[in-house]
Amino acid sequence: MYDAGQDHKKTLDYFRLFTNLKDSIFNKERTNIIEELQIKFEVDRKQHTIENQELVIAQKKRQFAYSLISGALTLLVAIAFIILILRNKRQKEILLQKEAENLRKDLALKEKDLELKNRELVCNVSNIYTKNMVISKVAKTLSSSMSNFKQANSELINDIISELKQNMDNTSWKEFEYRFSKVHQSFYDILDEKFPDLTPSERKICAMLKLNMSSKEIASITMTHPESVDTARSRIRKKLGLEKDENLTEFLNRL
Repeated sequence: MYDAGQDHKKTLDYFRLFTNLKDSIFNKERTNIIEELQIKFEVDRKQHTIENQELVIAQKKRQFAYSLISGALTLLVAIAFIILILRNKRQKEILLQKEAENLRKDLALKEKDLELKNRELVCNVSNIYTKNMVISKVAKTLSSSMSNFKQANSELINDIISELKQNMDNTSWKEFEYRFSKVHQSFYDILDEKFPDLTPSERKICAMLKLNMSSKEIASITMTHPESVDTARSRIRKKLGLEKDENLTEFLNRL
């Protein structure tokens, strides 16, 4: 309008005002655009951060779930393994108890059988004693009646007495040692191997001591005095190398 009216001064003033206003509006729009872009960038960045955090959280949840499942499986396997071990242990304990019970029964039967056999041996020794007593009595009777026999019969009677004594000394004890060896198979072998200096009579005494016979019983069977048996026992102790506090019968029972 001022330009049409040839008022150039007003025209220039309003043009400057228009230009400043236009620049102000453009700058404001540009600032708004920049701010909007910055806001979008921040929003996108935060959204990306949130998405990353959600991924991390989801991954951690999966890892936790996997760890929980793995731990549960491991615990179940461990429990199953422990149950299996305890079951096997219990089965072994039951088996060992049965074996121990069977061994105890077998041992009891063996001990009972050994006791019966030892009793039989003692009875056999008693029979030997009885037989020896009869033979000894017959021999004494014949010896005391020698004066009543003729001279021709005296030699025969002496031969009979000698044969009776020999039978009394050898045959009976051979039978006993045979029976004894059947019951205590390795006793004489161990005794002869470890203590070869023992005499035959000392071996007999050792066998009777293993049967838990007293000196008096041994003396009555061997037709000697108990003091003689005690003396023989002392000699045996020395040959076996026993200390004073060691029991001879217990030592022989361990052989």
